[in-house]
Amino acid sequence: MNDVAVIAPFLDFDNNPLRAKGFLQFKKRLEQQGVPFYIIEIFSEGDSPKIKNLCSKDNYFNEIVYFPIWVRENAINILSSKVPSKYTKLIWMDCDITIKENDWADNVSSLLDNHKLVKIGESMSWGGMAAHRDFFESVGLFDLDFCGMGDYISYLSATKEDLLRGEEEFLDLYRSVNLEIYFKILSYRKRSFEYFQGDYKILNVNVEKFISNQNMLLPESQEGREQKSLLLKYIDLESNITTEGIHSIIKIKNVHDLKYPKIFMNYLRSGVTEEGEIYTPDNLGLIPKHDKPKEASDNPKEASDKTKNIIRELRNLKLAQFEIRQKETEVLKIVENQNN
Repeated sequence: MNDVAVIAPFLDFDNNPLRAKGFLQFKKRLEQQGVPFYIIEIFSEGDSPKIKNLCSKDNYFNEIVYFPIWVRENAINILSSKVPSKYTKLIWMDCDITIKENDWADNVSSLLDNHKLVKIGESMSWGGMAAHRDFFESVGLFDLDFCGMGDYISYLSATKEDLLRGEEEFLDLYRSVNLEIYFKILSYRKRSFEYFQGDYKILNVNVEKFISNQNMLLPESQEGREQKSLLLKYIDLESNITTEGIHSIIKIKNVHDLKYPKIFMNYLRSGVTEEGEIYTPDNLGLIPKHDKPKEASDNPKEASDKTKNIIRELRNLKLAQFEIRQKETEVLKIVENQNN
C-alpha cells in the first residue's frame, strides 16, 4: 500500500461544527488503518480555517475563495498536484467518510494494477473513487459543475463512451439551465473517456458517512438532480468564472453579476434551508406564482438585458457549431480508416 494515498477536500461555508467532528472521525479511522491522507481546506476571504490545527503541516493545504461557490472537484484537482510523487495511485472522497474494512485501501491499489478506475462503494451519493495519478495530470475531475454533481459527471464520462445515449435526461438538466456548462461537459467527456476507455471496477465495501451535506451528495432521484441543477441558472462562465488550469483555484469575477438572491446564497453554502429542509424550485423562488406574458418595454436596462441574452445565445450557437465540427472530424477519421 506504499503507492496509494487518500485526498479529500474540506468545505464549510455554512460554519457547521459537525463537519469538523466528521473530519476527526475520518482522520481517526484512516490513521488506525495506516492509510496516508492529504487534506485541502477551502474557505472564504475573511473567514478562518477550521481544521488546520487538527492536521500536520505535511498533509494539510488550503485555498481562499472570494465567493462561497462549490468548488469541490476543483479542490481535489489542486490537491492531487501537491501529494508526494511516490503516491502513484490517488483515492478521492469526502472527509467525513469511514470505511469499515481495514484492507480496503490495499484492495483499491491491487485493483488499480489491472484497471484505470475504481469506484469505492456502489452508491454515487457517497463513497469514493480512485485512479492513477497521471489522470489528474492530464484530465482531472470535471470542475465546472457548481451544484454538487461534478463527481457523477466525471464517473459517467469515464465509463460511458457516448453520454448522449442513455443519459439524455440527466444531460437535459444542463442543456436547459446552462448551455455553456452543457457543452463543457461534452468536451470533457471525450477527453475523459479517451483516458479511461470505460475500464473500471467497483469495490464493494461498507461505507459510512458522518454528516449528509446536501450540497455534496448526489440525489438519487431525477427530481433531486433537477433541484440542484437550478444552482447553475445564474452562472455565466465567460463573465463570472476565471480558470487557470486544473491545478489552480477557480476564481470568481464580477460577483455582483451573479445576481444570487440571499436564499440562493444559503443554498450554495449548505444546500438546505434554515429549518433543515432541502431547497426545492418553489422555495428557491425559481418558479413564478403566476406566469404572465411580459409586455414590451422601452426601459433601457431591459433593452440591455435583451441584448445580452441575444449575445449569449449567439455564443451558445457557436459552441454548438464547434461540437458539430468535432463530430464531423471524428466521422471523417473513421471513414478514412475504413478506406485504408
